[in-house]
Amino acid sequence: MNTKIEKSKFIQYIPFIVLFLIFIIIQINLKPVADDIWFYNILRTNQYDNIIEFLIGRYYNWSSRLIIEMNIIFLVNLPDIIWKSLNSLIFVLIAYLTSKFFKNKYSFKNKNIINYSIASILVLILFFVSYHAISTCGWITVPLNYIWIIFFLLLHFYLLKEYISKEKLKTKSQNIIVYFLLFYSLIYVCNHEQGLIIFFIIYLLLISYNLIKKNRIHNIIYLLGFLILIMGSISFFSPGNHARSLVEARYFPGFSEFGVLTKVDIGLSSLFRLFIADNNLIALLFLLVFGIYNYFISKKTRIICLIPFISCFILNLLVYFNIFNISNLVFKVNSNLGFFSGELNQILIFGILYLIILICLIYGLFNIYQHRGLKISCTITILLFLGFINSILIGFAPSSTSRGRMFIFLFGFLYFVIYILISDLIDSKMNFKELNNKS
Repeated sequence: MNTKIEKSKFIQYIPFIVLFLIFIIIQINLKPVADDIWFYNILRTNQYDNIIEFLIGRYYNWSSRLIIEMNIIFLVNLPDIIWKSLNSLIFVLIAYLTSKFFKNKYSFKNKNIINYSIASILVLILFFVSYHAISTCGWITVPLNYIWIIFFLLLHFYLLKEYISKEKLKTKSQNIIVYFLLFYSLIYVCNHEQGLIIFFIIYLLLISYNLIKKNRIHNIIYLLGFLILIMGSISFFSPGNHARSLVEARYFPGFSEFGVLTKVDIGLSSLFRLFIADNNLIALLFLLVFGIYNYFISKKTRIICLIPFISCFILNLLVYFNIFNISNLVFKVNSNLGFFSGELNQILIFGILYLIILICLIYGLFNIYQHRGLKISCTITILLFLGFINSILIGFAPSSTSRGRMFIFLFGFLYFVIYILISDLIDSKMNFKELNNKS
């Protein structure tokens, strides 16, 4: 009996084993490129005597991402098999933590292996939509700046949810491990400007919600919130971040003269273009799954939420094959200079389209609230808000012209939403089926 149980437990983890092997195979012949090579050589020049001197110089001349870059220097100087294995493990852990963090109330046979398989497939998609940014900028540098942040973000809030909120810490060793991981994950994520914004918004919402509800807030929450403010100060007052902005602004003529509204416009334009013209798999998959999910939970009576997918899919096809020379029009309206830099008639056409898509998405969220409840609708809304706000803030970076890697956080949040929708739909159907069979 015990052997059968052990075998069953092993089988459910097969998707993660397969996922790990796939990533090892993908990376097997890869070598450090671009930024990886720069970090590899930096301590081999006579410019810096040691890593501490490098990090101090970096803070004053280029970047405040000291924790992330220290890890990059450490990994890039180790044998390739180590960073390849770690990258593969991080992707697997993202899939595992996703299935654990976003678990629902339904229970049925083989639930774990189904959800683990869904998460693993979606993580592969997340990798492939990020492939261009990773392969051109660095197989070590980009994952540590973006993919690892998604992992530490998940790990942090998983620990808060499962151990701090539920007060599961029983032993001294558990306390040490969990608190260390909580602090390290927060410091790592907040060492990146986009990660800092994500943590600030989530903690602001978390503390505000509990204060309004008059719930008890664990002291560690306040301490971690205070640490976010410290990390924000370190980033904001870094001379290197300001120096980098001035250097990068040279590659974006006129950027230094743009106002706040223009930068928001640039961010919005980049976001719109991702959905209607970039043939981005995870963006289109989100719209498709969102539409199908709303269709089924409303008992096949509401198809309005499929309009965003249908319209964006058609536009992507027209742009890809340049039918009616539409690609010139799309890229002219959704240019690096912002949506409102186009001609009035073009702005009106695409503005109406975007408004329709936005209305359909809002309607879909309300439909989810009506049929699935407040918890899942709020979760999806917050995740989409975090992804979209991060994408809009891309417009405030002079390097937004090389925006590929900067969208990885949006891809991550869309990945979470897609997983929630698919797993909830499948789990509820499977649970309903089992209940009918029992009756």
